[in-house]
Amino acid sequence: MLRLSLRTLRAHARRFTSTVVAVALGVAFLAGVLVLVATFQRSFDDMFATGTDGTAAVVRAADGIELDFGDTARGEVDAALATDVAATPGVAAVAPQRDGTAQIEGADGEIIGGGGPPQVGSQWIDVAALNPWELADGRAPEGPDEVVVDAASARDGDLAVGDRTRVFTPEPVDVTVVGVATYGSADSAGPLTQALFSEEGAVAHLGGTPGQVDGFLVAADDGVGEAEVTAALGERLPDGVEAITGQQLTEESQQIGEDFVGLLRPALLAFALIALVVGAFSIYNTFAIVVAQRTRDAALLRAIGASRRQITGATLLEAGIVGLVGAGLGLALGLGLAAGLSAVMAGATGLSTSSLVVSGATVALSLSVGIGVTVVAALLPARRASRVPPVAALRDLAVDGGRVGRVRTAVGLALLVTGGGLGITAAVRHSGATPAGTAAALLMLAAIVLAPSVAGPLVRLLGAPLARVRGVTGVMARRNAVRNPRRTGSTATALIIGVTVVALFTVVGASIRASLDEVIDEQVAGDVVVQGPQVDGFSGLAPSLQERLAGLPETGAAVGVGDVPITLDGEDQLLTYADAPDLDRVIDLGVTEGDLADFGPGQLAVSTGYAEDHDLALGDPVPARHIDGAEEDLTVGLVYDTTTFAGSGFVDVGTVAPHVPEVNPTVMLLRATDGVSAEELDGAAQAATGEWPGTSIETRAEFAETQGRSVDQMLVLVYVLLALSIGIALMGIANTISLSTLERGHEIGLLRAVGQTRRQVRSMVRWEAVMVSSIGTLAGLAVGVSAAWMVLRAAGGDFDTVAVPVPTLVVVALVGAAAGVLASARPAARAARTDVLDAISTG
Repeated sequence: MLRLSLRTLRAHARRFTSTVVAVALGVAFLAGVLVLVATFQRSFDDMFATGTDGTAAVVRAADGIELDFGDTARGEVDAALATDVAATPGVAAVAPQRDGTAQIEGADGEIIGGGGPPQVGSQWIDVAALNPWELADGRAPEGPDEVVVDAASARDGDLAVGDRTRVFTPEPVDVTVVGVATYGSADSAGPLTQALFSEEGAVAHLGGTPGQVDGFLVAADDGVGEAEVTAALGERLPDGVEAITGQQLTEESQQIGEDFVGLLRPALLAFALIALVVGAFSIYNTFAIVVAQRTRDAALLRAIGASRRQITGATLLEAGIVGLVGAGLGLALGLGLAAGLSAVMAGATGLSTSSLVVSGATVALSLSVGIGVTVVAALLPARRASRVPPVAALRDLAVDGGRVGRVRTAVGLALLVTGGGLGITAAVRHSGATPAGTAAALLMLAAIVLAPSVAGPLVRLLGAPLARVRGVTGVMARRNAVRNPRRTGSTATALIIGVTVVALFTVVGASIRASLDEVIDEQVAGDVVVQGPQVDGFSGLAPSLQERLAGLPETGAAVGVGDVPITLDGEDQLLTYADAPDLDRVIDLGVTEGDLADFGPGQLAVSTGYAEDHDLALGDPVPARHIDGAEEDLTVGLVYDTTTFAGSGFVDVGTVAPHVPEVNPTVMLLRATDGVSAEELDGAAQAATGEWPGTSIETRAEFAETQGRSVDQMLVLVYVLLALSIGIALMGIANTISLSTLERGHEIGLLRAVGQTRRQVRSMVRWEAVMVSSIGTLAGLAVGVSAAWMVLRAAGGDFDTVAVPVPTLVVVALVGAAAGVLASARPAARAARTDVLDAISTG
């Protein structure tokens, strides 16, 4: 049976080509994701390890507030501790840390890096063993207005040693570039831009509380271990200050990178899974058709003594070999894909990715998945082949009649009713995304299970106009598509999955855009939105810029909004702060309890949703711990509905100002004075911010459009990731049509013999493919739109508007039909070239 399987594969290799390609593409996506993620994880690890190389211990504030991606915001420590730290036994050197925001202006007058990557300013460390930066050119900064910039920024900003430029901290500072540095062997520390000041410059420009530093880096004497010097430091440090080893700092930093990569991994693997599932249906269809075409072969084997187990094993062996070849090609393709994407992303992020990380687990998983998916997909056709009776060798018996069992239809209807009922209930009750997502998954399963059952009626409906438009050719195309509804439905299923996800994201994206427009129009009363840079919530719009904007004759109201790390009732979060007395002049808060006129320092405003979730009412105390460690009870003084800019809670700026190094809001909302239009205020603000090229000024409408463009960019990324799955589905349609035409070779020969032209043959095959792809597209659109409605309505809140972009979905439907034409091109051409005499004689 082994030799027979190998000979069969060699004899019919062309029939399995598309199957190998489908497996290869799915495995390539999977392997590429695994390798790319592992490579970037190691790049992050290496980068953070470089940053702490030579650091034996770190002295810092003991209590921190956890932020996103595992980062932790901490308060400052007394700079005078440097003396005690340096006097600790085992300490060789101490270096203070001071960090802040520093946007570097390039030679072209633009901010290097735009508004994307972090833009950091730090104090240059004079102790070589503690400094991860190495001078590639120039010298270390000495004066207050001298800086060293990272090599990547020098290259991108066309800066060199001796050049004059500006650094925004956030106030503009005229500086001289005195050095260019590398971060170990890399041009920069990942994607960030870095400006390194002298101690005098850092104190003068990077903000912070006078007499305070962010922490200390400690180098140990020769022969003194990290744990030993850290323990010694712990005995001398005051309450509220701690010492950790350099290794612990490295691990904490690497965890931040791992958390970030951890967000990407499941999302990318989800798209890889979609590609593999779509490929599985293509594999199933291929083996189902091939098994049906080899009915007599299987019967002959049964007649000469082959057991059912041997027939099943032979088919699964063929599937295993096909899967192995496809998985091997996919693994190689995935490595190439990872290498290309790694180079592109390295250029975009600045991370060094000199070599790919290919683990044995990745190789084993890729091969196992490729082989496993292929074998599992071929299992039902293999079992069907084993049930062929020996007597079938004596007659022309087709075992693949395409009938759909009643049990399958019943199960599909049950899934449809359950999913629909759960989704409608979740939508009506606003039960959240989890039940709605479950309902959407059940609808998807229902569509997959019911596809063969509804394929016949749908083909008859869609193909009805063909009889009038294409005559006999159209009638035959419709009958060919409906003659085996199980095959037609299974072929369309692969496309259903891809189009469902496309439709889901398309409707969700359009709905989010519509909700954003509606929310901003109804809730934002400000006419102009001004935004600045932000690092850890401490830097934003320069105080002098705030004063200039507020003092414009065209400005009727100017309110700054930012956020700071804080702990509320034991929960770490970023809390919004604002100039509360004037907040209602630029935001329609929808106050339900309390009075903004009476709101001030020491009070907390909460949204109605936050109040309900935390069982809070007006006058309730909420324990708060600020970033400097100070604790107080904030009193709930306001309850409101609107969360745009205000978030789920906010305080007056006077509440947080005493506890943070600086309060520079990241957003400023401007309202025009009476008689001044939004456009006039926008023009005045643009002119006033000319010295701050990194500042964004937009009218309310422009701000809404910018938020919408972010949604569009997300959709483009989704479409790109889904393109592979759609391509695999179309290859499946092409392969099914191709094998079906081979199966009907005798019929096509007879049709050609009685006068059907080659053009009519091509048209017949083409329209058959169009109907199959149309079924998949329309069913996918129906499921995707329904799922999107359920998810959006169930989510509730400000973003429950459902906008169905009909023109976009019509384009999707037309593209689906056109894709059917494309998929049928090769099978149609092959069918048209059928040798009439040969086809008739072999029937």
